[in-house]
Amino acid sequence: MEIRKFITAVLCLLVPAAVFSQNASVEKAAALFSSKEYSAALAELEKTSPVSQNDRETAAYYKTLCKIYLSAPDAPQAVDDYLKQYPASIRKVEVITTMADTYFNTGRYAEALDYYTLTDKFAINQKPVRDDFAYRKAYCQYATGDYAAARPAMYSLLQSERWGNDAAYAYGHMCYSEGDMTLALENFNRVAQDPKYRDKIPFYLANIYFGQKKYDRSIEEGEKLLSWYKGEQDTAPVRKIIGQSYFNLGRYDKALPYLEQSVSSPSASPTDLYQAGYAYYKTGDYSRAEEMLKRAAQGQPAVSQGAYYVLGDIYLKSGRKQEALGAFKTAGGMDHDKTVKHDAWYNYALLSYETGNPYASVPSVLSEYLRLYPESPSRELIYEYLLDSFISSREYEEAIRTIETLGLDSPRAEEALQKASFYLAGQKLNSGDADAALKYYAKAASSGPDDLLRARAHFWLAETYMRMDMNDKAASELDAFAVSAASKSSPEYARLGYQRGYLASLQGDYKTAQKYFTAYGKGKLSAEERTDNNLRLADCAFALGQYQQALSLYNGVIKDGSPQADYATYQKALCEGVSGKYREQISTLNGFLSSYPESAYRPQARYDLGVAYQKSGQNDRAISSFLAVENEKSAGTLVPDAKVKAALAYYNAGNSDKALELYKEVVEKYPSSQVTPSAMRSARQIFVEQGRSDDFVSWSNSTSGTPLDEMAVDSLHYETAYKAFSAGNFPEAGKAFARYLEKYPSGLFTPDAAYYMAESALKAGDTLEAKKGYEKLLSMPEGKYTEGSLVKYTTLMEKSDSLYQAIPYLEKLFSSTATPENRKYAAIGLLRAYEAEQDWDNVIKYAGIVRRDIASDTELYADASVVMCGAYVENGQSAEAAKLVGELKRIVSGENMAKTLYCEAAVQYAGGEYDKSIETISRLTLDYPMYKYTGGRALLLMARNFHAQNDIYQAEYILKNIIESSPYQDIKDEARALSDYIASQKTDAEQGQNTDIQNDAVQQ
Repeated sequence: MEIRKFITAVLCLLVPAAVFSQNASVEKAAALFSSKEYSAALAELEKTSPVSQNDRETAAYYKTLCKIYLSAPDAPQAVDDYLKQYPASIRKVEVITTMADTYFNTGRYAEALDYYTLTDKFAINQKPVRDDFAYRKAYCQYATGDYAAARPAMYSLLQSERWGNDAAYAYGHMCYSEGDMTLALENFNRVAQDPKYRDKIPFYLANIYFGQKKYDRSIEEGEKLLSWYKGEQDTAPVRKIIGQSYFNLGRYDKALPYLEQSVSSPSASPTDLYQAGYAYYKTGDYSRAEEMLKRAAQGQPAVSQGAYYVLGDIYLKSGRKQEALGAFKTAGGMDHDKTVKHDAWYNYALLSYETGNPYASVPSVLSEYLRLYPESPSRELIYEYLLDSFISSREYEEAIRTIETLGLDSPRAEEALQKASFYLAGQKLNSGDADAALKYYAKAASSGPDDLLRARAHFWLAETYMRMDMNDKAASELDAFAVSAASKSSPEYARLGYQRGYLASLQGDYKTAQKYFTAYGKGKLSAEERTDNNLRLADCAFALGQYQQALSLYNGVIKDGSPQADYATYQKALCEGVSGKYREQISTLNGFLSSYPESAYRPQARYDLGVAYQKSGQNDRAISSFLAVENEKSAGTLVPDAKVKAALAYYNAGNSDKALELYKEVVEKYPSSQVTPSAMRSARQIFVEQGRSDDFVSWSNSTSGTPLDEMAVDSLHYETAYKAFSAGNFPEAGKAFARYLEKYPSGLFTPDAAYYMAESALKAGDTLEAKKGYEKLLSMPEGKYTEGSLVKYTTLMEKSDSLYQAIPYLEKLFSSTATPENRKYAAIGLLRAYEAEQDWDNVIKYAGIVRRDIASDTELYADASVVMCGAYVENGQSAEAAKLVGELKRIVSGENMAKTLYCEAAVQYAGGEYDKSIETISRLTLDYPMYKYTGGRALLLMARNFHAQNDIYQAEYILKNIIESSPYQDIKDEARALSDYIASQKTDAEQGQNTDIQNDAVQQ
């Protein structure tokens, strides 16, 4: 018991000593902490284990702060542990703010904010410290983007003695960021002279003033900032503000040095490029402006629209109207700025009217403008242009439709309607649609305010009626023209006498015709007109039996060297023949054959020479001439006639064997010739005279394929079929002729049956069977139906788009016909066929033939010449094409002029005259917009010109329009191919540039 009491007493004595020892360690750590010896303080605290609650809290307090100041990794955990163990500690706020301040001072604002939010400023007694806390917490909110919390907090500190300026800067910056420029400006101005913020404030002030459109102040602040910047600092943002301020003040020369720096950057925006381009434009440097605006135009519509609009004006000022047209078209197609869109559309419409439009018809552009802007102040002007454009663009049908559809009845509309009707009638007449021509000439003659146009319409009504063989109506219209007071002012009035004479000759009244042609010849005529009139007079004299007068006139034409001299020479020979002057006729015909090796009249002239020799008793020469007819390449059906004539001459000279030989040849080779029956009878007569009746029967049976005793049955079948044909029962006639051919493939009437079978099918509207019938006939030896069948068969083939397959038949017709009209028809058909096949050598050949055989004042001559010119271009024969262009520009109009201008532009392009080529194309699109295909090819050629000039922008722009809007697939395909080629060139160039950069880097 005593021992236990002793121990207890000892322990009681020892406890105060231990407590004293722990208190001493905490006090020592506190002293070390006060001396900022945080590591030593922490080490001391780690050794102690305080007994009392107060000492334990004190030790934890110092230990946590030491870890915070030492940036120990577990400092945040220590803080959290402290707050959990001592939530009611008076030192809690200090621990929290110390941890938060540490994060704050190292810029870790989000972590700092986590601790600042664990308390509030009202937990801090002293106001200066409380303001520190409030500022730092507000700054963390500001720095982490929580402006909703930061703004009121910073606002409450604006009057703080210590933090007022800092709060003003932060508050101003938040206002600036949220677009509240008034408050931002107020607060930035407050700290503008504060050394801490002086270098920062001018940038924001410059931006704010810029936003408030106070550009002079913006420039002032920006230039102030530039003066403070050191060389290594990035001045680009400030320079951009200054440049844009000068730009908005319209001081473009001042703006350019700053804007140039913006666009020199690889990251230059479309807006930067637009402003620089516009500044160059306003200072007159169009080249640099164009460069910048082209780049800007590739950006977003807000910038692109303005860039295209200004580009349009640059092109316009530079005289590049076609390029301006394209730029305004693009700007007008964008909806960003309605005012710019309207202005662009207006300029696009005006330029279309003034220069033509290769992308769309001018009337359609003007109509669309009126549809888009019905209340435009320019409506009346555009409406006037619309009516004019219908006429100038030759879109006469559209003009008539628009005027009649809208019910327009103003004097201007009536005038346009009359003009459109008159010129549309001319188009229809030239295209062979005489019925439509009558309709529109009648409209022009019966209405409208222009008396002159009404009179001219009567004249052309007469011409149309004459072409339709309606000569009585033609005479009535010529009378109406003649009595019109306005007719005397018309270009047609000088031709009135000629027309009356021509009409009289068509009616067979050659005496009246002669009177009119004589009077017409007294007027002022061109050389070609006088030659034509003299030929008409000569033909009248010939028809009236006035052979001496006819001879004199024909001699005059020959002497003039007219293209129709061959016809005049041949007609001269006829005059001599009917006058019994065979010696002179023989001389004339021999001279004709020597002088005109290509004339279509050669076969007939050779034949007539034989007749003249025969009549003058020169039998041998007559025979030679008749037999020589076969050697003429266009002799055709004249050959069997000539051989019969030669056979008769042999027979009359007592040479029956030679005569029989020729008769037999005619019967065998030309079974369908008109002279074949006569040849058969003459051969029979000679066989009988020679006592060879059996030989005749044998030969006749072998030739016709029908025994003589069956000929009556053969004839009966043929006559049955022909009666159905004559009665107009064409389907039945066709079947009957087919049965005849099946039963008698070599019958007496086989060629006749084949021909009439084809004719029956044609009249019944069965073109396929008609073609088969003509094919069958044309597979037989030549005869009386051959030439006509060749014409009809090739016409059917052309209508069925088989012109290429018709070439052999056209070649045969061309080489065998003795008829000038059929030779002309064949040459024109071959020209068209070879043009469709792009066989340019043959195109040139047959175009030359057509030009030689047709008068140079005809539409056909012009057509052939234009086709020939195009073939020269395609063949690369630029010199020949250029020479022909010079001739064509004097004689052609309408579509032929459009094609001629295209050829001229192509020649210029081939010769490297790119600007001239573009100018020619512009004229084409202005004057002849209605010829869409030619215009489309011209547009493609314009793109090639720009590509050749390395203006890739314009080339690509045009090609894009072609690909998107051309209705012609071949043109679109060529455009796409060229576009792909340009794209590949650009890719190759970029790759080459990258390689050069890499090589430079390696060398360095």
